[in-house]
Amino acid sequence: MTKNFQETIKQKTDAELEIISKDYVFYSEEERLLALNELEERGKLSKKLSEEKKDLEYEKEIEEDAKKPNHTISFKDLLPQKTYFFTPILLYANILIFSTMILFGLNLSEPSILIQWGGNIRHLTISGQIWRLFTALFLHAGILHLVFNMYALLYVGSILEKIIGKKLFIFAYLFSGIGASVSSLMIHENIVSVGASGAIFGLFGVLLSILSEKGGKLLNISVNKLILNCSIFLVYSIPAGFTKSGIDNAAHIGGLFSGVIVGLFYSLIINHKLRPTPIFITISLIFGIFSTIIMTNVSDKIGEYDRAMKQFLSNEQKALWMYRVNMDTISVSQLSYYKDKIKEEGIDIWVENKELLEKIKQNDYPKQLVAQIDMLIDYAIVRKKSCELILELLGNNSLEIRQKLVETNVQIENKLKKLRELNNENTDFEISENNHSNHQIYEPLFHLQAYQINDFHTIFYNPNMPVEEVIIVGNAIKRLKGYFPENRRIDIVFLNNDNNYSIKFFVSNNLWKEPVILDRLKSTIEYIKNSGIEKPINMILIDNQTYEETQIMN
Repeated sequence: MTKNFQETIKQKTDAELEIISKDYVFYSEEERLLALNELEERGKLSKKLSEEKKDLEYEKEIEEDAKKPNHTISFKDLLPQKTYFFTPILLYANILIFSTMILFGLNLSEPSILIQWGGNIRHLTISGQIWRLFTALFLHAGILHLVFNMYALLYVGSILEKIIGKKLFIFAYLFSGIGASVSSLMIHENIVSVGASGAIFGLFGVLLSILSEKGGKLLNISVNKLILNCSIFLVYSIPAGFTKSGIDNAAHIGGLFSGVIVGLFYSLIINHKLRPTPIFITISLIFGIFSTIIMTNVSDKIGEYDRAMKQFLSNEQKALWMYRVNMDTISVSQLSYYKDKIKEEGIDIWVENKELLEKIKQNDYPKQLVAQIDMLIDYAIVRKKSCELILELLGNNSLEIRQKLVETNVQIENKLKKLRELNNENTDFEISENNHSNHQIYEPLFHLQAYQINDFHTIFYNPNMPVEEVIIVGNAIKRLKGYFPENRRIDIVFLNNDNNYSIKFFVSNNLWKEPVILDRLKSTIEYIKNSGIEKPINMILIDNQTYEETQIMN
């Protein structure tokens, strides 16, 4: 279009300008738009012509956008800059944390590991560990999980942070990520949710909201191609999350929704209609109230289960005292005392345990836990029967009662064996990406007898273990005094296998990894072997947090 034509337009009458604006044959889109702009300046633009002007402007905008290049990631995007800072920092933070976990030799397919590092799971998060909503954003369940998330972060971050600035960017990332974590625990009971994907989905939501409000004009790239790429990513990812197992779609959708909301507010900031500070305060207050309502109203079945199991174990430890008492040595003067004590701290406790389990069974647990609860109920019933037989034995020391007691103890051992087998099977407890784990109960729960060494140490042993051999082990363990601080409890499991004995030490705080302590435990085993025990002895150390077993000697 020549400058002469621009001057000519100004000399045309309103009628001539209207003719030019409608002439598709002799005039270009740019010349017709110039005629419409002149009519608008004169105040002579009709409603119909106004709509036509908007159509021409949109077509021109499309043409100009098509000439712009598509967005590509460059090496420069990997480096923090003054106006582009948090995207590479977040990238390296995620990689560093993942690498640290690998260097520690951790099995990232094990949910208990991710929980220890801060994975988001409902019963822990809502019980006061709110920080898991944040820490879960920096954990990943595998190398592919990390790579895909970091590429998506770099792609969207290298665009968005340059549009809105680093302060608005990091607020959007954390807000969307924590929103994703809240959404996950709101929907999922047993999933350990980890990963930056919820926050990344939120960034895509922010970007789309801003682009829809013409915020993309700040970019020297094709906005329409960018919108298309973002839309393809979301349209593929969300449905895939419903069809593929191991994907926490609740976190993805929650993060996306959070990002869209933030993006709508950010559009007002970009268009200078609102200042950032009121936006931050408003969004944070709304989110805080919403999150509090969610976390105080969702059910906590797994938490209730864990609390019930701890109470069950506590009751069991209290009730097992009678199995360490030699009933044949109880005098007539002690008889009344022991009868009352067995009823109160034996029969009544196992009735309480049975009622405790039946109450929590009403919750909708995974089938594996329901089967375990059913077995523990049967275990409590037989335990109560055993207590009743011991009570009868005190009143009538007959061979018939003794035989019944032996048969009952065999039933108990069989039930414990089935419980151990069940506990080794997989449950529905899973990581948000693609891994599974066991929901375990503290191992000493499954052993019939208990021999108290002192206030801090107990030996748990099975019924076919000779008592005199338990006493030998107990005396040997007493020799460990001074090697373990009193606040570090060590429980010992002593098992009578077919061809050998196994001694398992449950140790806290990775104590067993200390060479001095390990040497002392080995020497203790040697002392036990030299004290009259002829069977070979295997020594196994167990981390009482992860239940990881390490056989030290046999």
